Amino acid sequence: MNKFHISYNEVHNIIQKLSVKILKDFKPDVIISITGGGLVPSRIIRNYLKCDVLCVGVKLYNADDTRNNKIVKYQWLENNLENKKVLIVDEVDDTRTTLGYVIKELKKENPKELACCVIHNKIKEKTCEIPSYCSYYVGEETDDVWIAYPWETDNINEHQKYCKK
Repeated sequence: MNKFHISYNEVHNIIQKLSVKILKDFKPDVIISITGGGLVPSRIIRNYLKCDVLCVGVKLYNADDTRNNKIVKYQWLENNLENKKVLIVDEVDDTRTTLGYVIKELKKENPKELACCVIHNKIKEKTCEIPSYCSYYVGEETDDVWIAYPWETDNINEHQKYCKK
């Protein structure tokens, strides 16, 4: 599979534009970051949306990039989301397995409104649909390529060499 390297600057610019789209019709009370890939994007989005960030820990992939057979839930919320406008943030919508799981689980918390956003949506078949009760915001549509985000590398200088200029 081809790899697409993206720089911090590119990510920040995509998120800035994405935040403008979100704020046109949704003002969240809280951001829910899906740990791992969603942490850095959530922090950047917070700059524009001006609300608290909470985290949920779920994973489909292990640290060595091997895939689990099912979602592993290792951290969840203690905060009450009832009657709150909630924005879920992750870096990429690949198969939609993780995002679909988090949407379904957070709906049980009775939020007033639920929305989700990703930096990248891979144009490919998904495991589920985004429910009609959840708004969906995308920074960029991409082909089905491996996206290498800068926060995933152990050598940022090497990563930068592969980023488009």
